[in-house]
Amino acid sequence: MKAMNPPLARRRPGSAFTLIEVMIVVAIIGIIVGIAAPAWIRARSQSRMKTCQENLQKIDQSKEQWALANNKKPGSTPAQSDLVDPGAGTGYLKSFPTEPSGGNYVIKPVGEDSECDTTFPGHSLAEVGLVITDIEPSS
Repeated sequence: MKAMNPPLARRRPGSAFTLIEVMIVVAIIGIIVGIAAPAWIRARSQSRMKTCQENLQKIDQSKEQWALANNKKPGSTPAQSDLVDPGAGTGYLKSFPTEPSGGNYVIKPVGEDSECDTTFPGHSLAEVGLVITDIEPSS
């Protein structure tokens, strides 16, 4: 009876990949990864930055609502528990946001922008021009 697989010596020439072909495939994959990886890293960083900025806006809006509801003057600083009260449902946020890069949010006094304590660029409202400024009434 004949064996199902012929020995290596009897295989047809050209039925396997050559070293050059394998090297070309590896080089092409390396070029594709070299092009795609920086774009993916940049997109991930921009996503974290945008999320941080949106969270800062939510914190500042809830801080302003807290000040209005409790007759607080500019300069008063709410505690995190003043903004989030999940048990009673009286909070201004459902839950306190988490910083996507692993940092923390710093609640500043009413009238000042809250901050993110990470060192990554773009993780503040001032860097994108979203700073809320007091507008004095015109006379």
